Amino acid sequence: MRKYLIFTLMTVFLLTSCSNDNIKSAMKNLESDNRLLQDQIQKLAKDNERLKKENNELIEAAKENDLKIDRLTNEIKLFQKGQFFNNEDIKKTKVLDADLNNNGNQDIIKLECTDTKYYRLSINDISITSIGVNVDYDFKVVDIDIEDNIKEIAVSELGNDKNPKTSFYRYSIDNIIHIGEIEGHIDDIMIHGDGTLTTYSKANVLCSWSYRDKYKLSEAHVLVNEPKELYEMNHKVKVLKSIPLLKSTTENEMIAALTVGEEVTLLYSDNKRWCQVEKENGLKGWFEIENFDKIKGTGYSAKDVFEGIDIDD
Repeated sequence: MRKYLIFTLMTVFLLTSCSNDNIKSAMKNLESDNRLLQDQIQKLAKDNERLKKENNELIEAAKENDLKIDRLTNEIKLFQKGQFFNNEDIKKTKVLDADLNNNGNQDIIKLECTDTKYYRLSINDISITSIGVNVDYDFKVVDIDIEDNIKEIAVSELGNDKNPKTSFYRYSIDNIIHIGEIEGHIDDIMIHGDGTLTTYSKANVLCSWSYRDKYKLSEAHVLVNEPKELYEMNHKVKVLKSIPLLKSTTENEMIAALTVGEEVTLLYSDNKRWCQVEKENGLKGWFEIENFDKIKGTGYSAKDVFEGIDIDD
């Protein structure tokens, strides 16, 4: 009987020990699972914030597109009224010959400009009427891609506010096709011959500055922009008011503040809402912009904070 009791007690002890070990193991597994869940929650929270920002950017882009659509609709109405301008309205004309499709035949190209905002581009026996402000009649025949056996025609306009732009056209025997419009006069646009060209485009944030912008011919032979994450500013300014600098565009952690009187360098911008600045001691940080030139969270405009920047009226 005594042996039986001893055996029973030992069995209970062993079972209890095993049970405690199982409980401890289960607790460790639960703690590990809990940490994994916490990590997943943090990742989902970050992804959610990123998606919110992207959604806001898409909303802003949609608003800009709506404005462009309204502007183009008005332009079409004006174009429809003025597309049949009379020959006596023509003030400047340029004609030249060029083999546009590398078929051995010289094509006759003519550009006719009026004192109004209309111009007519003719190639051989077809023509297209378009709209431009202060159109430069001295058009150019260019070769964006030397491998495709197609040359393009570039028509520049000076605009009203020192913002020239250039429209590019392609000839296809029975049609003249508009393949794109970019900022800059053709004399200042760099055509590389590999299907790409580079110009300087006016920025959309903080102040008046321009950035190097690249375009490429698509498979459909249309010029499309190749956007970057960041555009170089590299502009030295003097600090008039102190503002906080954040560690990054995704972390709301202040790492420093601009000091009144110091000279800093505006390094980069995403041309949407963020700018990176470098202090005199080499430290780099970010600040956020809203409504073109307002420093978010400060109540200051760019001109309040920086001396040495220009803002077009």
